[in-house]
Amino acid sequence: MSRKPRKMWLLTALLAIDLIMLILISSVSARAETLGSSGERVARIQHELRKMNLYHGKENGIFDFETKRAVADFQRLEQLENDSRVNHETLYALGLDSDSSECFTARTELIARCITLSGCRTYPEMLTVAEQIFEKTDGTVTLGRYISENYPDFLSADFEPSDKAYTAAVQVIRKSAHLGGTP
Repeated sequence: MSRKPRKMWLLTALLAIDLIMLILISSVSARAETLGSSGERVARIQHELRKMNLYHGKENGIFDFETKRAVADFQRLEQLENDSRVNHETLYALGLDSDSSECFTARTELIARCITLSGCRTYPEMLTVAEQIFEKTDGTVTLGRYISENYPDFLSADFEPSDKAYTAAVQVIRKSAHLGGTP
């Protein structure tokens, strides 16, 4: 393949991945967290509620009945609409920046999809792939560029990552954030 068509293909792939990230971010921001929801945003909500001594369950990222009760208690205390759902108003009152949460969630989704495309079967393999992706996208290479160069089938693949893939992605991103990396 000559250089010009290859560059055009790469640029097209990067733009498509950026579009996917925008779609993921907008779909995440539009939804309110409620009973049955799961993910990094729910884990952050649980963490904040625990710091206020309102939540006593596990910080597992699953919006269960204990989380619902704690959210309702928080909304009563803050005199917010008490519907036990976490929307932008409740996120703001919790002190959570929805933009960084949405970016974290989109990054988690993309890394979990890469883990799945890598064909990992065990959780340790998934962690290794997530760590490799995260190390290579530490500021010198964007995640979009890394995906376009290493996962050519990313855009055409129709699949859902497993819970283990999501958990591995979240674990590596959190670990990096605690070590001073970019979440």
